[in-house]
Amino acid sequence: MMNKNSSYWLSQGAWQQVAAVKNGHFSARALVEASLVAAEKNCALNAIISLDPNGARDTADRLDRGSDKSVALPLAGLPIVVKDNIASARLPTTGATRALQRFQANRNAPSLQRLLDAGAILIGKANLHELASGATCVGTSSFPGSVRNPHALHCFAGGSSGGTAAAIASGIVSAGLGTDTGGSLRIPAALTGIVGFRPTHHRLSKQCRYDSRGLLPISPHHDTVGPMARSVSDIRLLDHVLSGRPMAKGRATLRGKRFGISSWAWEPMSEEVRIPMYRALERLAQAGVELVDIDLKELDVLNEKVSPIINLYEPLASIPDFLRDYGRELWMRELTLDVVVEQMAGQEGRDMFERTLAGATAQQYTEAISRHSPALTQYFVRKFRDHRLDAICLPTTLFSAREIDRPADECLKIGERIVSRFEGYIRNTTPISSAGLPSVSIPGGNTDVGLPVGLELAANLEEDEELLVLAESVAQYLREVVDTPLPG
Repeated sequence: MMNKNSSYWLSQGAWQQVAAVKNGHFSARALVEASLVAAEKNCALNAIISLDPNGARDTADRLDRGSDKSVALPLAGLPIVVKDNIASARLPTTGATRALQRFQANRNAPSLQRLLDAGAILIGKANLHELASGATCVGTSSFPGSVRNPHALHCFAGGSSGGTAAAIASGIVSAGLGTDTGGSLRIPAALTGIVGFRPTHHRLSKQCRYDSRGLLPISPHHDTVGPMARSVSDIRLLDHVLSGRPMAKGRATLRGKRFGISSWAWEPMSEEVRIPMYRALERLAQAGVELVDIDLKELDVLNEKVSPIINLYEPLASIPDFLRDYGRELWMRELTLDVVVEQMAGQEGRDMFERTLAGATAQQYTEAISRHSPALTQYFVRKFRDHRLDAICLPTTLFSAREIDRPADECLKIGERIVSRFEGYIRNTTPISSAGLPSVSIPGGNTDVGLPVGLELAANLEEDEELLVLAESVAQYLREVVDTPLPG
């Protein structure tokens, strides 16, 4: 059982937890024990697939003894979870799918290794939407099952990085790693009320902020690892370690900042999201942010020639390559995509990967990579340049979290269009991913029934640090005024 001191430090952010360990106010071992107790207490969320209590305790004990000047490490003593499609040497990397339940990686993914080398302590692997192929983390079999939303247990947490998001939102850990192909960091961050950051990831121009090798992939051109946390300041701490770059000092002044606002993103919102989102916009205008109208009406057509084409084609080679490279045993390295897909529990994901196996987009792939992907990126770059924007601002999702027991083939309405639930949730996030831009989802308020919604800020290529400094100021301002009535 956690004592009062344990509960206090576990409720703090990553910066505070690391400082407590470094200053001797609290031990790494006690922090790990508190996280493990919280994981057990919150087991109904189904946020964690596997735990490593002994490994976490051993690492914490070494840190507490101060060997190798470990107390000076930037993440000394910080308990974390990572999404279970990120290779880890101590725990299986299952991708939340039956064929890989016993898949053991021969080494850690570089991103995970960076955090461990900086003093972070891996307590477990987080649940996800099967093979990262959905936006809800609703599972259709006992392994691994659905991830529940800490704000409403009957609702889903969002996906595909829903387990990491739920673990952070519920207080099991203060920070962790997810991955993002078309919104998998930002969607669950929005639906659980935390922060999710997708860095610049533009392989065509070799502009990638993080080393994203060692991920059980969908599309290497679009897949990136990314940090998730309760605050932007904690995201900046993890970003510093993952990128190896120094953190910018100071705060951003909101007055005079120019945020691009497009009806493409704001008009199709559901009513439950519309109210808190427009309230957030009013707050930003009060703070002196200039809301600049921009036209994104061509975005759907441009993205349709990029995202589905590349994301459906690349798993044909990328998943077998990962299994061969990271599989510890021969049978793991010889697993074929056909075998993995055949054992998938979710019909939605299996349908997607069966299209991959059939080569549904093979003929369009070369043109998507060589022509349409650069055109999509340049479309955004021109918007930033022509309107002198500091960020593009949009609702992370058009809908808040829905009930887990709703049918997987549920359709949603976007304006006059009827779309699949998957399309509905990724609609605002995917074009930004496909363009390679850095973006972050921060808490944007709550619906009238208390479900979180997210506000997304996107910046131009390689303006990651500027974006995070700006997002920290926006998030703090919104948090400070969220309960203040609007004038009139």
